[in-house]
Amino acid sequence: MAERVRKARHLRATLGHKPHQLHTELRNLSREEKPAELVERPEMDEPARDFSRLVAGAMEGDVLRFQARLELLAQASRLGIEPFEANLLIAMVRNRVQDEMEAARKQEARPRHRKVAGMILGFVVLEAGIILGVWWLLTHL
Repeated sequence: MAERVRKARHLRATLGHKPHQLHTELRNLSREEKPAELVERPEMDEPARDFSRLVAGAMEGDVLRFQARLELLAQASRLGIEPFEANLLIAMVRNRVQDEMEAARKQEARPRHRKVAGMILGFVVLEAGIILGVWWLLTHL
């Protein structure tokens, strides 16, 4: 996960001025293979585990398109998984992916506060320097 967050940050830093290309690259990054812990649980049987991997692969970020969902339900039927259980597995994988992405967003949001604080501190130091400079000029001339 940390590697994917680093890649996303790098993409935002290098392609921030090209939104279309940035969106495309981030979408491609989200389509990369999802970590196994997001889609599997030890108590799952083999068809459920396989189906969960299919769901994770079909997701675009944290979105599962309707057409992809219909295709997944058809594949679940071929694997012998009931529609109700297939929908539960889809929801489980989707929730885990969303939780993972939310955690990454929160982790990514933290440095912004530091940047703002640094800019404010720099501004205050600059203003103090200007005021001291003016004071020195007024008292020594």
